[in-house]
Amino acid sequence: MAILSMMGGPQMHQGGQMGITPGMIEMSRRNIPVLKSPSGPLSEQPTPFKMSDSEMKAKIAYQSAMGNKSAQRMSQLYPNTYEFTGQEKDAFFNAPIGVPQGETGTHFMASMGNSAVPFIQQGQEGLYFNEYANPSNPEAIQFENPEQALYFSENYKKVAPMMRNAK
Repeated sequence: MAILSMMGGPQMHQGGQMGITPGMIEMSRRNIPVLKSPSGPLSEQPTPFKMSDSEMKAKIAYQSAMGNKSAQRMSQLYPNTYEFTGQEKDAFFNAPIGVPQGETGTHFMASMGNSAVPFIQQGQEGLYFNEYANPSNPEAIQFENPEQALYFSENYKKVAPMMRNAK
């Protein structure tokens, strides 16, 4: 699972896609890219906010009912999965994300500002890895604050029905 935490607003980069400039990013203690925060590195700050399991379930159910494809995958017992090629890149670093070929996933979640954003998204021909995923994508799940988005993106699997069948 990748977590990109964005406290400031995203910037535009080539192709008109929302993005993050390399100077805005640092590596956390868990070797996960996070954005720098005006109040200090997010990688050094504890996540003080905790959503209850009920709040996370309610968010998944509501977003699913509203047509959010990401939340609908979370709500299914046997969702479609994406098979990683091992060549997926992080558009912000232009470097491989490090998931081995043959691994499967349904979301590859990140938090960006007030949004939890999946990098695995539904396309016309099935699931694909969107290296330019951002809060304006229709599969992004919006929250009241960045702390909720970060907590959800790190913990949604413990309440999502799709995880009942995980090995």
